[in-house]
Order: sequence, then C-alpha cells, then structure tokens
Amino acid sequence: MMTSSDFSKPQSSDLYTSIPSEINAINADLSKGLDPATSSPINVPTNALRWNSANGYWEKFSGTVWSAMAAIYNICAATAVKLAIARAIAFSGDVAGTGNFDGSQNISIALTLPNVNANPGTAGSSTQVPVVTSNSKGQITGISLAAIAFPAAPVSSVFGRTGAVALALSDVVGALGYTPPTPIGGGASGTWGINVSGTAYNITAYTINQSLGTGNTPTFAGLAINGQMTATGNITAYYSDDRLKTRLGYIEDALGKVKQLSGFYYEANKAAQSLGYKKVREVGVSAQQVQSVLPEAVAPAPIDAKYLTVRYERLTALLIEAIKELDARVDSLSKEVMAA
Repeated sequence: MMTSSDFSKPQSSDLYTSIPSEINAINADLSKGLDPATSSPINVPTNALRWNSANGYWEKFSGTVWSAMAAIYNICAATAVKLAIARAIAFSGDVAGTGNFDGSQNISIALTLPNVNANPGTAGSSTQVPVVTSNSKGQITGISLAAIAFPAAPVSSVFGRTGAVALALSDVVGALGYTPPTPIGGGASGTWGINVSGTAYNITAYTINQSLGTGNTPTFAGLAINGQMTATGNITAYYSDDRLKTRLGYIEDALGKVKQLSGFYYEANKAAQSLGYKKVREVGVSAQQVQSVLPEAVAPAPIDAKYLTVRYERLTALLIEAIKELDARVDSLSKEVMAA
C-alpha cells in the first residue's frame, strides 16, 4: 500500500495523536528505500537517497528533482548484465575496425588492412624482374619492374681458358673425371666410338641399340649375349699354338670315355622354357656325362651358374684320341687276319 509520509512532520504544533502515525509512515517509506513504486513521500530533504526499481538506479534528490547517482558518482556493482551506455571499441594503425559493446553479448569486429601497395597483382616476365619495396613492418609498399641485363659480350673464361672459348677434350676430362665418347669421322652424320681411359665413375652398364659397323674391330674384355649369335665369317677363339702350351699328357682310354657318352635328341623342358628357351627339337650330349669323363669340357651355363653347359670344341681332342685307339685296334685285327 502506498504511504504518504511528510518528512516535515511531526512539528511542535501537531497533535500528539498524529505524531506516531507520521513517524510510522516515515519509517515505512525508509524501509522500502523510498522506491517511487511503493511510496510517494513529500517534503523530502535535499540530498536524500533512494532506490528506483523502475529504472534500476540509485538516485539523489537535489531539492527539486531526483537524478541517477551513476551520472554523478563512480558506482560499481558486484555483477552487471549491461552497461547503461554502450561503449565504442576502435582499432587503428596497421589495422582498422570499430564496434559497440554494452556487455549484454559478445561482439565481433572485422579488421581491415590498409592498402599500402599501389600495384597489386602479378609482376615480372621473361625479360623483367620485380623490384619489391617494403616498410619496417615487412609490408610490401611498392613493386616496380627492372629489365634483365643480359651480357653483351660472350663468356670470356671456361675452365681457365680465355679468348674465343673452345673447349678441349682435356677440359671435359678434368671436369668430369673420365674421357667422354670421342667422335670418329666428321659432322653429325659421323660415327661415334666409345673411348674411356682411366676410371669412369657411375657407369654400371652400357647398352648398344644399333649394330656394330662391319668395318670396326671392337675389343671387349668379356661379352655376354642373351640370344643367338651368328657370323658370316670364321669365329676364332682362345689359343692353340703349341708354343704356348706345356703338355701334361695324352687322354687315356679315350675310346672308353667316348663309349660312356650318349648322343641324343631332346627339347627344352619346363625349367628351360622358364629361362627363355624355346621348345624345339635339338641334338646334343649330357653335360653331366661329359663332366664324368672330361670335366675340362664342361663350364657353368651363362643363363644361370647352377646349370652346366658343354664346350663342344674341346670334345674334339677326346674324339681324335678315341679314333686313334680304334684305328690301332683295327690294325691289330687286320694283322691277325693276315697271319691266319
């Protein structure tokens, strides 16, 4: 219930019976904080304080009007939901952006970088290079173009050679560590030979993709051919000159050794086919049989060292001695027949 206290009461002229009611009314208004929503006192003294539940402020009476104390004094609340007056937050300098904050919710401020480069975009070409200018903070403030300066004069020194530069083979050998291929003949249509002297590094294999010229006589320390080898002329191999040999004895019982060998037809089995041999009719002997009677005529097969192959040319010596033994028997039998 709204009270109606008069802060000028009681006075000496008032009746005693009215004094308690005035004091009670004043006490009731004071207990409610003089909130205008629950009380409406009169003759309030200057500088009186009250709580105004309508606007949520503490107010002070100037003698004529009530004014919010927040506008006069720095009053801090233990908790606050919202600022009475929103405050502006502004960024300046290298970035710019503004926003208003009253404490009621989070805010997001978009920052903008200033334009410091007057020529944005790409720069440079095959004949020009970009020249970049930056400030102390690393920002690009400008880009200009400068022409690429190509030397007008030719190269004056290569590998220590001056003047009209012409590389000698020794220059390349010294730089690369090995002698490169040397041309044989003239011009781009000439033939090229391989001439490596000393130690050639990092060369693990060399593949010849074309036929060797018939007029050439290449020399190889070793040659492995994965396929058939044919020749229109004679094939000369190893050595047979007696002046290069120290004889260790003749082949004994050559005929008996030949009789232990068998000549037969055959074709490549599955193991041989897996190594690349074709299934065709062949004629030959057994390397194991030859090894048992003449091991010097057997060698590891080039396709795989765990297999054997026969050096057929070395069987000739065995056959010669076997024929001689057979001839001696024929002579002996002829003499016996003649004497009978």
